[in-house]
Amino acid sequence: MPNHIDTVLRSTLAECTVSWSEAKTSPLDAYVDFQCRLGSLATRYEDYISTAITSGGYRRDSTLKYREVVAKNTDYALMIADEFHRRGLTDAELTLDAVALGKVAGWKQSDFLTFFLTAMARPVVPGLSSPEYRHLLDIYNHPQTYDKATFDDESLRNDVRLPHYQAFATEYWQRTKVLDVAPIDRSIRVADWNQSLGSQAEEHFARLIGIRVATPQIITSSCDFSLLDLPHDLSTSVKELRELGAHIIAPPEASKLVLT
Repeated sequence: MPNHIDTVLRSTLAECTVSWSEAKTSPLDAYVDFQCRLGSLATRYEDYISTAITSGGYRRDSTLKYREVVAKNTDYALMIADEFHRRGLTDAELTLDAVALGKVAGWKQSDFLTFFLTAMARPVVPGLSSPEYRHLLDIYNHPQTYDKATFDDESLRNDVRLPHYQAFATEYWQRTKVLDVAPIDRSIRVADWNQSLGSQAEEHFARLIGIRVATPQIITSSCDFSLLDLPHDLSTSVKELRELGAHIIAPPEASKLVLT
């Protein structure tokens, strides 16, 4: 398993996975706790790595077990983010990686999306007794345009659940924009963003709130990945994912890795 760049944001999310699971922390309480843990960094991170963790990427490989899919997709997301950092396309210390937060015990898909959309919008929430917190809690507890049960029912087809994800993102934008928000700069799509319901909702929300959406692109007329001089582990993952038919790179144009 490759060694990834260690950052405050990554290590904080890893620590939060354990503590929130043990304390059975709700996603909004988790956001307030996350902001407190980060201190001044809470208002400065600017990029968000969005990726398919369970529904794309290595999920295309039917020989892999669920846990292997999650682990390999997580590694890929961190490796490609590390490569962005190495090339100066992003700042490692100012990038929030969704995959750095593991499985929080008791959380459903709507809980994870609530946390990450809030972390992308960054509303100012002075504390758990503040009017801002109560407003977010009302949004969370009383959805108006989607059915949370359908949203969270993983036995249903994606085409049945997707409208509820899109409605969730739209409603969250409409109901949070009355708060003092400080949205991040970019949401970066790195693997099968068109297959992941969460990734599609994050992109929809980003475009509504004014966050730029960026996609990795290889600028090479030959589409020869060997020209990029990628680290061995990342090169191997790129080859595997391309052979599986995963969407990881936008169509080529002329040899460097960029975000467009």
